Amino acid sequence: VAAEFMRPQLDYGMLVMHIGFVHNFSPLGEMAIHLVTAGFGLVPYILLKVYRILQSNEGPAEITLFEPTAEEAYTMCGRDHISDTTQLLEILMPTVILLYQSVVTMRRFRSMRIDLLTGCILHKQRTRLKNERAKCEGLLTSMLPRQIIGALKDNEP
Repeated sequence: VAAEFMRPQLDYGMLVMHIGFVHNFSPLGEMAIHLVTAGFGLVPYILLKVYRILQSNEGPAEITLFEPTAEEAYTMCGRDHISDTTQLLEILMPTVILLYQSVVTMRRFRSMRIDLLTGCILHKQRTRLKNERAKCEGLLTSMLPRQIIGALKDNEP
């Protein structure tokens, strides 16, 4: 992730890949994943992005000696507006993606816990059923002859 921050033109693509990788393949717990991603990925990215935006806006002001036409003024405003919007989106998109990935991760952890608990409960119930069948077989063999037990199992009259 540090190499991504060293690039002259910051792009959130690698950060998004980092967020996805950490949330999907990390053995850490749910909260640790969120802290690692936010603390070591999102916060430095946003701080560096804002710093670079402020640094680029602090350059020497251009002095124009002519009045721009209405069309030129509209074109210049449009470019500035798009640039500001793009910069804002580049700051907000990783945050939105992190929030989405956090919700997905929480749901995945919850469903994994439910699957694990359901599997444990199902295993215990199968073990009880096996034990009860063994008891019933023992009681039947002690009370009835084998031919009758066989006929009962085969549903014969």
